[in-house]
Amino acid sequence: INYKYLDLRDKLLTNGIENLDNTSMTSSFISSRKRYTFLLRDHDNGVTSNGNDVITQQVYGYKYQFVASDFFQNNVFILNRLIGYLDQQLSTGNQSIITQCKYLVDSYCGSGLFAIALSKLFKHVYGIEIN
Repeated sequence: INYKYLDLRDKLLTNGIENLDNTSMTSSFISSRKRYTFLLRDHDNGVTSNGNDVITQQVYGYKYQFVASDFFQNNVFILNRLIGYLDQQLSTGNQSIITQCKYLVDSYCGSGLFAIALSKLFKHVYGIEIN
């Protein structure tokens, strides 16, 4: 849970999932052998733990929409800088990688964050996901 949700993290750690205040969010989580995955996503000026909610995330000029339970990079507040750095490294310098490579293969791409954001640099882009 990133820095924006420290109060919620503290409630979870102190009171446990069973005692979470349901008025502020919907509690849905996956149980497996007495272990829990508790998912929190930014959603409509708040957070959601409902894995079926559709999340919209703006990164590097592209809008991504995905179901909250799907994989997406967790630290969204650094993604613009990360993609910008990759864009710069791939497209500048004496031996520009782009002049040597025409294809980008984004393995385990999830919703295609890297493939989509860097697509303008390559002739062909392929995203591979098993979900």
